[in-house]
Amino acid sequence: MCSLGFKNSLVTKIISIVIILVLFLFLLPLTFLFLLIFGTNLNEESDRKAIYKEHHYYCQNHYEVYTYSLGAMDSFHYSIGKYYEILNMNGVLYISYHERNEVSKEKYEHYLKNHKCKLVEKFY
Repeated sequence: MCSLGFKNSLVTKIISIVIILVLFLFLLPLTFLFLLIFGTNLNEESDRKAIYKEHHYYCQNHYEVYTYSLGAMDSFHYSIGKYYEILNMNGVLYISYHERNEVSKEKYEHYLKNHKCKLVEKFY
């Protein structure tokens, strides 16, 4: 029906061309902008490079406590979150789950004092 309408009707041709132009002018740049904002990297571990080694602790019940900063103009952030290492095959295949919950410095220090935590020596 559409192809017959396109052959026979000038209005159908104009509407089709306008729809195609709108898609190319707005949808493709919006898709590109979305990818720039939210990223295309599937490697979630890249965020973990901001963690300071000397303030990174693994605690009981799969909790991890750490301090991180996202750059020179950023202040310290404190996090208490879940950590599960599901699979680690000598760095060839590494599957893990990390949950980052930002907390205040007081909660960070209180958690370290009241829970059994161990400083992480091996940092990937």
